[in-house]
Amino acid sequence: MEVYFDTSALIRLYVTEDHSDAVAAYVTSRGLSVAIHGLHELELENGLRAKAFRKEMTATQCREVLARFAKDVNDRLFVKPPVNWPDVFREARHMSSAITGRSGCRSLDILHIATAMYWKCSLFVSLDDRQIKAASMAHLKVVDVRRL
Repeated sequence: MEVYFDTSALIRLYVTEDHSDAVAAYVTSRGLSVAIHGLHELELENGLRAKAFRKEMTATQCREVLARFAKDVNDRLFVKPPVNWPDVFREARHMSSAITGRSGCRSLDILHIATAMYWKCSLFVSLDDRQIKAASMAHLKVVDVRRL
């Protein structure tokens, strides 16, 4: 696995927001296979429903995007490498003690970083400042598409 996409980047493949074009161009120009796992799916789906709740999209738009994402997953447009969650959680707990006090990142941020490390990804793509700081502290090479 080469590149890990945090949900902050992944969701921009489905919803037009600031830097959506940059994320799509990054994926397309490099011919990347985007890897996902259950946490990605939960966060993306929940994030879309939260956007509908906040009236950032209509309920119909939300259902359409959720259906498109589900179709892409079913059509295997994403790769789904195995994740040994006990190992990832153990690494996340270790990283939390070393990183969270200096970065302020959330538990989910740490889980994404630990999963990227578990998959031995060489790049970590995110648009979340705290997560970018934490990933850098974990010695991952970070791609902040806002700065491309």
